[in-house]
Amino acid sequence: MNIGLEVDKKSLADVLSKMEFAGFAASRYFREAMEEANMLVEANVEVRTPKGYSGHLAASISSQLISDVIGVVTGITSSTLNYAAAVEKGSRPHFPPIEALTGKKESLDLWAQQKGLNPFAVAKGIAKRGTKARNMFKDGLAASKLNVYAIFVKKAQAYIASLKG
Repeated sequence: MNIGLEVDKKSLADVLSKMEFAGFAASRYFREAMEEANMLVEANVEVRTPKGYSGHLAASISSQLISDVIGVVTGITSSTLNYAAAVEKGSRPHFPPIEALTGKKESLDLWAQQKGLNPFAVAKGIAKRGTKARNMFKDGLAASKLNVYAIFVKKAQAYIASLKG
């Protein structure tokens, strides 16, 4: 499960002319802004991620920058855990894997015991209704948008100031 961070060139038009934007996009200021914005998104996703029994899912949230050969920088916030997408989007009715009920993995069994619930009853509920979407990536990105814009405006202004000497 991952989300990408994009910066809309048109929304920065009031801060930078087209020529200045091209220079800004190629500058260290842009990369610094993308790093800062990506860390903000990561933090906002992480605080919205259910902690479960072990906190493994929240701990698996990370962000990185990817640059392509023409210099386009993309910020990615993701989780390497295979069930992150099911937590984000919810799941259709299914019976959880037996390992989840026997305490051999990050465990539904341990979580249910911690909550004072019967693990088999929880599993039957998932088999009947599925799981609810938690939208931690979607909501974390949405919560970050205004501050991401502010980060880019601030770095763009610093870039312009650096051109003036």
